[in-house]
Amino acid sequence: MTPSLGVIIPCHNNDRGLEWILEALTPQLRDRDEVIVVDDHSDRPPAVPHHMRRVRLASLQRGNGSGNRSGGRNEGWRTCDTDIVVFLDGDMVPCPNFIAALRHLHSEHHGAVVKPARFALSREEQARGKASCLRDVATEARWFAGRAAPSRENCTPTAHWYYAASNALSVERRYVEQIGGWDEGYHGWGEEDMDFAYRLHRTGLGFVFPPPEWLYAVHLDHDAADHWAESLERNARRFVGKFPEVYEVRLPAYQACGLAFGQQRGEPAPRVRRNRALAYSRRAPRG
Repeated sequence: MTPSLGVIIPCHNNDRGLEWILEALTPQLRDRDEVIVVDDHSDRPPAVPHHMRRVRLASLQRGNGSGNRSGGRNEGWRTCDTDIVVFLDGDMVPCPNFIAALRHLHSEHHGAVVKPARFALSREEQARGKASCLRDVATEARWFAGRAAPSRENCTPTAHWYYAASNALSVERRYVEQIGGWDEGYHGWGEEDMDFAYRLHRTGLGFVFPPPEWLYAVHLDHDAADHWAESLERNARRFVGKFPEVYEVRLPAYQACGLAFGQQRGEPAPRVRRNRALAYSRRAPRG
């Protein structure tokens, strides 16, 4: 049976990003697919055009603002009734074959988590406007011109949970229910996605990272959130407090998410203070 997909998009004061995402996403929906936008106490509730009948708007009742993305994701997956749940961030615009590719990959790899490739549009590029940017998103040559399409046999599940940052992450709904969804003890930016991915890994799920020629999404670059570094440090302490065994695991997903590293030593940018919770080396000293 062809799996249905439910796309969960948390939203807080981001009408423009949501408009771009829905315009790219909704023409791809089929059969029982749906999109659930979860508004997290925006100053003005987001508007969903009437013609987008497969899009539903939900409101997050708990919390008091944009620091509860885990709560928004939980609200979304509990609301939908689809086979696959796709957690799409509110600043990620999907490629033209996003839904079809996910449907195929989940049909091919049961019990796997799928993480698309990630590209980015700068703020200067975004200033050209929606039409121009959506053309860029849909133009494959803009992202990987000249590359030969890889063999499908190369796309096999791995144990690399630490690459599965939540910009766009999909998994069978039953596994989300099995682990209890997202941990709402994380607030602000960072680590709730690593926690979610690690708990899926612990249930035995594999992680599929398709090449961009098959599947990608494009990040809309923006200013860092207020108190970004402080929340990252606080959340990192929570994560390694829950799972001390991950301290020795390097978390390269940070780099994919935009956390700047030095070119030579692989250290975080100066805006992030080093601490024991932010573990980037594979081996910590013993003793």
